[in-house]
Amino acid sequence: MGYSFHPGETDLLSNATRIVAQPDEDPRPWLGAVPTVGSRQLLTFVHEATHNWCFSSAVGQAQVFIAQRAETNATLLGALWDDPDPSRDNVSLVNAFAHFGSMFRAGSMYGDKRGHFGGDLDRVRGELAALIADDLLRLEVAEAILRPLAEGLALFAEYDAVSRGASTAWSPLPSTVAWNFAGREILRAGSPVAMTLLAATRLLQDARLSRVGVDAKASVLVQPLDCSAGGYLPGYLAVKSMWRHLYGHNMRLYGESDLVLAYLRSFFYGNLELAAAIAAPPGLDLEGANRIVEAFTRRLVEFDQTTDDDVAEFERFIAQPVATRDWFTPGLLRSQEQGEAARDLLDAAYENYDRSLPMILYPDLGWHDSVGPPEQRGNLIVSSVPVTIAPDPDSGGITVSWRELPVLAVGPQDLVPVTKSVRNTPITAPAAAQLDVLLVSFATRNGLSRAAVIRKGREIVACTGWGPDPGEARNLAIEEFRSRDDKVSAANLFRWSADQALSTRPWLSQVREQTRSALPGITDELYRDTALWRARDNTAIDNCAALMHEQGMYALLGSAGAVKRMALLGLVASINSSEDFINSVFRAHGYELAAAVEETSQCWERHGFPRPVVSHEAKGIVVAAGEVDGNILIPLI
Repeated sequence: MGYSFHPGETDLLSNATRIVAQPDEDPRPWLGAVPTVGSRQLLTFVHEATHNWCFSSAVGQAQVFIAQRAETNATLLGALWDDPDPSRDNVSLVNAFAHFGSMFRAGSMYGDKRGHFGGDLDRVRGELAALIADDLLRLEVAEAILRPLAEGLALFAEYDAVSRGASTAWSPLPSTVAWNFAGREILRAGSPVAMTLLAATRLLQDARLSRVGVDAKASVLVQPLDCSAGGYLPGYLAVKSMWRHLYGHNMRLYGESDLVLAYLRSFFYGNLELAAAIAAPPGLDLEGANRIVEAFTRRLVEFDQTTDDDVAEFERFIAQPVATRDWFTPGLLRSQEQGEAARDLLDAAYENYDRSLPMILYPDLGWHDSVGPPEQRGNLIVSSVPVTIAPDPDSGGITVSWRELPVLAVGPQDLVPVTKSVRNTPITAPAAAQLDVLLVSFATRNGLSRAAVIRKGREIVACTGWGPDPGEARNLAIEEFRSRDDKVSAANLFRWSADQALSTRPWLSQVREQTRSALPGITDELYRDTALWRARDNTAIDNCAALMHEQGMYALLGSAGAVKRMALLGLVASINSSEDFINSVFRAHGYELAAAVEETSQCWERHGFPRPVVSHEAKGIVVAAGEVDGNILIPLI
């Protein structure tokens, strides 16, 4: 089709986000009161910010926990492994693992513990390898089955979700978009809440209805209906089907799609039973992955029971100030007693780690303090680039240059002084450094604070803050800072050490490959029926799934023009479903609305999906622009 797809990325384990791919990453839009980026970057920002928000959850944190648990067990296995064999090739996995273990023993204050087990040493090694394999299988299965959902929620945020001026509850995204892209002067023009939501909607409307935005959504619609190809289209269609299910109970939720986004995120990523299945102690039976699939399948089936009353209960809860909320979130088809039972299982998993063999033998493996509780939130790094710093004798601060262009003047008040924990050396000459721009405490504070952290090597030498309280933003950024490079490096270390550990028992690697080969079929089966929920019948589901497997909606619509018109129809109707408004936008793009409506009808007649778009009299429909006067069009995609 020739459409470009979004270039952003968010790593699950580190939650490190990249909005713009290297070498095009430019920090300048973020180094001021209001970022100045194009529509494509705004939409990508929304997409990746949604990932960050979803991964900062009970389910996301459980995945991080088992990854780090596997890494710890792998480190212990290395410490208990044989000394390196000088006659073997150091490139071989097992001998590389032996060198890793030798280095760890030399660096640990607890020394060599291999004699602790006597004749049971090989049995302990085998059990450790099996526990590592169980956690690796869990992680890879959880990533595979959750990725289409993660992409679907992010695409829904990117192309559909909006809030109204009268909304009482919303996700972190509208405030983040308004504050970081509209600027505080717009927000000061009226009611903070109403103006925030209105400013965000206007920005998103301009970005979505631009030609770049239409092409970007069209690129999603022609993705394969295949979870192993990234899961974009199956996840997106599944989330759209869930939205339709909810507003089918109450049309108010058609115009409150940002609230629906927040509900879906909590329904799945806040599900403590799924988090407990992921984080449960690893077993020698290697059955943990199957229990995760069962837990997620149950949750997917349970969604059919949700009603608008559940969403209303959830809405009342998140409308409360964060500081006054209880830990338990109502409206998610779980009683508080069920939530407490699941939380007890999660707590037991963390406590089990504290009493595990690695912690008994090598207490200095206590990295788990950084994992924190299941709802820990982190910062979102929107830009990370190499820079040059030089002293500014006039101000007493420093000048930060990117590609030889001065981009930030840091005053002396923003230099990080030498403390007991920070041993910074004064900047007396130009030096290489790294600049990271953060949205501070993104998910809990709605991205209302931004900070630029400059570090030289491992030292933070300066930090400048923006937002309602720049000083607080600066302090939080320094306190919680981990650079994007450090986060990704830590995640890569886990993958390396776990792979090395499995290489010590080849049969475990074989089990892993068998699981990997089965995953595409498992995930496709999980998402297919939800993605095609509104197809005519089961025969249509089967036929459409087969046709869409490689080219998505292009296989059903048959032309690039029809795909673009369907993309535009969904984009504009999610903002304002008035037939007159949609007509005007179509004319501005050089399209005929009637032709697009006819194309969906013909597609329905031929394939039984998607449902045709028909004109309805407006009854209780409220969208971002207010109440609709006249007829409305509500497309499925």
